[in-house]
Amino acid sequence: MAVNAFNEPKSRIESFVTKNGYKQRVLLNGGQVAARSYGLRAFPVSFLVDREGQVVKGYRGFSPGSAAKKERDIAELVSGKS
Repeated sequence: MAVNAFNEPKSRIESFVTKNGYKQRVLLNGGQVAARSYGLRAFPVSFLVDREGQVVKGYRGFSPGSAAKKERDIAELVSGKS
């Protein structure tokens, strides 16, 4: 799931999601709630959540190679090796 942290209009989010081929759901107008609830101060921020609903990894910011690292971590989590 993704959270629209900056509360852009729905049409802008739909266009971005379509353009980038994303498949996950996007929570609209959730940025302020998420930031307050989880103490977020940087964007983008990502979390991996296990089958029990526990956050097992967190990532702040974006850099070259970070997507590949997340994909490896997801594969490890899904395989049960983490």
